[in-house]
Amino acid sequence: MGDLYIKQMLIRFFCILFFSSVAVASQITHYKSIFMAFNDGQGQLHIALRSFEKDGHAEYLIVSADTLETDVKLAADIDPFFPKKLPADCVAQSRFMRLISSGELRHSVSNKGLFLTVDLCPSQKPFVREVITQLPRSKEPIPIAIAVTGTWLSQHAEDLEWLKRQVSEGRVLVTWVNHSLTHPVKPDFMRSPGIVLEDEVLKNEQKMLEVGVVPSVFFRFPGLISSDTLMNKLRDLHLIALGSDAWLAKGEIPKKGSIVLVHGNGNEPKGILFLMTRYMRQADHWRALNEI
Repeated sequence: MGDLYIKQMLIRFFCILFFSSVAVASQITHYKSIFMAFNDGQGQLHIALRSFEKDGHAEYLIVSADTLETDVKLAADIDPFFPKKLPADCVAQSRFMRLISSGELRHSVSNKGLFLTVDLCPSQKPFVREVITQLPRSKEPIPIAIAVTGTWLSQHAEDLEWLKRQVSEGRVLVTWVNHSLTHPVKPDFMRSPGIVLEDEVLKNEQKMLEVGVVPSVFFRFPGLISSDTLMNKLRDLHLIALGSDAWLAKGEIPKKGSIVLVHGNGNEPKGILFLMTRYMRQADHWRALNEI
């Protein structure tokens, strides 16, 4: 009986230790939207989009103006590049800035491949892991975009860690899309009275960074509902509005270049069914959002 009790206590201890480690997040403060363009050591144009302090260290969220890839860098490593002035047209004509100015993206400009996006709106249900476990085996990670809300992140620590493991094990290549902090629905999604877009965007970015995922430069409006005013505010935050022309649960049929939308939060099984039965075999044609 004594040995059994000790074993049970050890199992309980390690379970608590594991889930506590999952829950521990970096402390991020002084999170601000900025816009500071610079050429890195290889002469490649980058833009610092956000400044913040993480665990006492000054850092930046930066984006490559050509590849659209984002990264987090220590301010001490980036600050030396800022003094050199860059031509204004060099920045304005970059791929990144042109995409921001083009409005909501619903279809690839290249008309090549398919872009799978999986929304994680608030839900008590677990992540539909079949979206990844049923992918065909591939030598290279299969690209997929996951649009996360802050509410989902707060409620699904175990699912998030599972997703991060799929990335680290080379199963998928994830582009993390900001889908707002709280995902307002009633009465009119992000257009509802009292909703502050800047808070919904920036606080969710901060949440994403705290749990260990790097936000991309894409933002998806809840319900794909926006307005001219909201789009202008999003542009001021230097983000690209990500729409869709193939919301599977609504019966929309993907074409070459389509941005495909399904919900992986358990609330839209019809879209998942269509993905599994009709489009999963096309995974070798899926492209990363950065290639859009």
